[in-house]
Amino acid sequence: KPYEGVIETIQKLKNENDGVRMVILSNSSKRQSHSIKMLKKLGFNPDDFDDIITSGEVSHRMLSGDDALNCDTWECLTNLMKNDGNNDSKKVFVYGSGSNDEEYCTSAGWELASVNEANLILARGTFTINDGCGAVVDKNEDAEQYNQMLAE
Repeated sequence: KPYEGVIETIQKLKNENDGVRMVILSNSSKRQSHSIKMLKKLGFNPDDFDDIITSGEVSHRMLSGDDALNCDTWECLTNLMKNDGNNDSKKVFVYGSGSNDEEYCTSAGWELASVNEANLILARGTFTINDGCGAVVDKNEDAEQYNQMLAE
């Protein structure tokens, strides 16, 4: 629940101050669409904001090879993203949040893989491990297997 008066203040700023730009910048590992859904759930109008930027959205765009981000200065990542058309090299091991981790990776063109096969380790959280073998290991549900996978 938002603090009292916040929704009204944002609407007032947006409606009465022409030219005021409001942007949400979040370190959430979730994509922008999730933040929009949560804003609506809290009673905010997402259209009151000029942009909603999450680290999860920026990372997803980088993993997808979005040239609009101009990430050429990060040569290591740029080479992984472009991979010269060799999709076999786009394999990722995921420490996840437990929420849509597989979809997040596959929609960016990456295949889940074991830590030994992966050329990228992605940390979206520390709650689950997904290595593409079919089972997601949650540290709260199976701490022993989770720790064993970390040790390997």
